[in-house]
Amino acid sequence: MALTITITDPKIIKLIEQKAAEAGISESEAVESALGKGDVESLGQTAPDYPRLSDEYKEVRRERVMKTLAEIHELVTDEDRAFDYDAWLYDENGLPR
Repeated sequence: MALTITITDPKIIKLIEQKAAEAGISESEAVESALGKGDVESLGQTAPDYPRLSDEYKEVRRERVMKTLAEIHELVTDEDRAFDYDAWLYDENGLPR
């Protein structure tokens, strides 16, 4: 079974490409080499340039998100909630239009 992993962070992509080029191996082999060292404990650790977010910061951020969601919720009407946004996608036989 194949597994696809998508990496979108340009910094990480560049790092993988550099390490693979330096070692003369493919990007997949570079990732395998980095993860295959048997140092499983290091996988849970955060790199120095990616500090963990403090609990206080997370709570403040959560409160801001909840406040924003409450503001949005007030703007949504019962008519908005009842509207069938997918109705135009299918005909009376349930087939795509």
